Parts: sequence; C-alpha cells; structure tokens
Amino acid sequence: MTDRRLEDRQTLNDLLIDYCVALDRREFSRLVSDVFAPDATFAGNGAKWIGAPQIAERIEGTFAAFEGTAHMLSNVRIDVEGDRASSLAYITAWHWLKRTPPGPAGRAADWALVAAYRDVHVRTEAGWRISRREFENVAPSTSGIGEMPKLEL
Repeated sequence: MTDRRLEDRQTLNDLLIDYCVALDRREFSRLVSDVFAPDATFAGNGAKWIGAPQIAERIEGTFAAFEGTAHMLSNVRIDVEGDRASSLAYITAWHWLKRTPPGPAGRAADWALVAAYRDVHVRTEAGWRISRREFENVAPSTSGIGEMPKLEL
C-alpha cells in the first residue's frame, strides 16, 4: 500500500471520528463545514436527507431531545481508490434524554444504539468528505445501561 493511500485511510478514519465528536459536542455546523460533502445524502431508519445543510439540521433536531450522547466508533474498514473511498464502521451510541428536573449525574443511560455506517467518501478541494451515508441498525433493540459520562471533549 502506498504512503498516499495510508495517509488517506488515516484522514478518513479521523473524519469518521470527527463526525462522532461533533455530535457529542453539539457542533452541528461542523457537519456542514468539515464532514459532509455539500450534496451528500444520508439514509436510514426510513429517513433520506439530501445536502449537508439538511443533514445537519435534521440531526440537530433529533438531538434536541438529548441531554447528552457518547458515540463509540469501532471495527472501521476503509478502502481507498484514488479520489473516492468507501468505509464500514460500527457505532455504539449512548443517549440520555432531557429530564425535568434533571436526573442524577450518575443515572443510567436511557438507551444505547448499535448500528453501522456504510459510507462513500469523495476527495474535495476542502479535503475528504462523506458523500453518502447509509445508517443501519445492527441490534434488534436498544438497551439502557451505564452512567452519563463526565468527559469534557
């Protein structure tokens, strides 16, 4: 494997992690500026969103119900062919719903999601971006265990 392909694979892995960090930090504008191609598509769970602004808007709307999230990316496989690439990554995402009044700091997670991201990436003038994401649930249901993280990202 060439040095360029190794560098591209590392950059793409970082891009996948940047997506997760942007979600957990609630930096939804980064989905438009740093993660998705302008004309990207996002499909899964019956939704299909087109364009980075719409993807960011819909994700932000979904996350309005959460007090916090923690996304754990694993089993990442990336294949690079020139200025295009594909990837498969598993995600375990812990979700804590907003409470009124707020729940105790050490309360159990409300639910965890186990899913896969199947992505197509393109190299743009601004760098690598996700051009198509297919989101697929892997687990048959969600579970709620664990404690809300205190990690400052």
